[in-house]
Amino acid sequence: MGYQQILDGIKDHMLKVPVVAIGGITENDVDLLMRTGVSGIAVSTLLSHQETFDNKLNAIKNLLG
Repeated sequence: MGYQQILDGIKDHMLKVPVVAIGGITENDVDLLMRTGVSGIAVSTLLSHQETFDNKLNAIKNLLG
Protein backbone atom coordinates (compact mmCIF):
# COMPACT_ATOMS: atom_id res chain seq x y z
CA MET A 1 0.00 0.00 0.00
CA GLY A 2 1.40 3.39 -0.95
CA TYR A 3 1.08 6.75 0.76
CA GLN A 4 -1.64 7.91 -1.63
CA GLN A 5 -3.79 4.88 -0.79
CA ILE A 6 -3.26 5.47 2.93
CA LEU A 7 -4.22 9.13 2.61
CA ASP A 8 -7.29 8.27 0.52
CA GLY A 9 -8.41 5.74 3.14
CA ILE A 10 -8.01 8.27 5.94
CA LYS A 11 -9.98 10.84 3.95
CA ASP A 12 -12.72 8.28 3.15
CA HIS A 13 -13.17 7.71 6.89
CA MET A 14 -13.19 11.47 7.55
CA LEU A 15 -10.20 11.27 9.87
CA LYS A 16 -7.68 14.03 10.41
CA VAL A 17 -4.35 12.50 11.30
CA PRO A 18 -0.88 13.44 10.11
CA VAL A 19 0.88 10.99 7.82
CA VAL A 20 4.67 11.20 7.65
CA ALA A 21 6.62 9.40 4.93
CA ILE A 22 9.41 7.36 6.52
CA GLY A 23 12.02 5.02 5.14
CA GLY A 24 14.37 5.01 2.20
CA ILE A 25 13.52 8.52 1.05
CA THR A 26 15.94 10.04 -1.42
CA GLU A 27 16.19 13.59 -2.65
CA ASN A 28 14.43 12.47 -5.85
CA ASP A 29 11.40 11.27 -3.83
CA VAL A 30 10.67 14.53 -2.02
CA ASP A 31 8.55 16.29 -4.65
CA LEU A 32 6.40 13.26 -5.44
CA LEU A 33 5.84 12.42 -1.78
CA MET A 34 4.84 15.98 -0.90
CA ARG A 35 2.37 16.03 -3.82
CA THR A 36 0.56 13.04 -2.30
CA GLY A 37 -0.47 15.22 0.63
CA VAL A 38 1.69 13.70 3.37
CA SER A 39 2.24 15.97 6.37
CA GLY A 40 5.99 15.58 6.23
CA ILE A 41 8.97 13.40 5.41
CA ALA A 42 11.70 11.82 7.52
CA VAL A 43 15.14 12.07 5.95
CA SER A 44 17.48 11.17 8.81
CA THR A 45 19.30 8.42 6.88
CA LEU A 46 19.65 10.66 3.84
CA LEU A 47 21.26 13.37 5.94
CA SER A 48 23.39 11.12 8.13
CA HIS A 49 25.19 9.59 5.15
CA GLN A 50 26.19 12.85 3.57
CA GLU A 51 29.64 14.34 3.78
CA THR A 52 28.13 17.66 2.73
CA PHE A 53 25.34 17.85 5.32
CA ASP A 54 24.69 21.58 4.89
CA ASN A 55 24.41 21.36 1.11
CA LYS A 56 22.05 18.37 1.26
CA LEU A 57 19.90 20.00 3.94
CA ASN A 58 19.63 23.20 1.90
CA ALA A 59 18.67 21.22 -1.22
CA ILE A 60 15.86 19.49 0.67
CA LYS A 61 14.66 22.78 2.15
CA ASN A 62 14.50 24.21 -1.38
CA LEU A 63 12.46 21.23 -2.58
CA LEU A 64 9.99 21.75 0.25
CA GLY A 65 9.59 25.41 -0.65
